[in-house]
Amino acid sequence: DSSSLGDDDSSSSGNSSSGGDDAVEVRKEGLIQALTSSTLTVEGTVFTVNSGTEFEDENGDSTTFATFGVGDLVKVRGVSTGGVVIAERVEKEN
Repeated sequence: DSSSLGDDDSSSSGNSSSGGDDAVEVRKEGLIQALTSSTLTVEGTVFTVNSGTEFEDENGDSTTFATFGVGDLVKVRGVSTGGVVIAERVEKEN
């Protein structure tokens, strides 16, 4: 019921997201600015990684979160719900 967030720049313009409640897709491409054991920050957005997050290396092969480092160029796709952005897929770019 916290739909009074004024500066939320993700507009829901008729996208039929089957994710339920207020799930908003988030996509970022850029350098990893920060890493923890469970998060990565790209373009100022903190993505939480979990057991459902998929990781790909430069060749499109499956890899693990441990192979990523600060300064790596990545594409990240995730879903924002309740103020937390969960990374669904992280791809390392060349």
